Amino acid sequence: ADWNGYIMDISKQFDQGVDDLNQQVEKALEDLANQSLRHEISCRISKCIS
Repeated sequence: ADWNGYIMDISKQFDQGVDDLNQQVEKALEDLANQSLRHEISCRISKCIS
């Protein structure tokens, strides 16, 4: 059996999984920051109106 090829393939899959997870986390943090910012703006507008 070609263990080197097998291990390289598993390593590549792991690296791709880590990259994918990192992208998902970055997007989630960005979405959360945008949501928080929208909420803050909305609250400030409400205070100005009332």
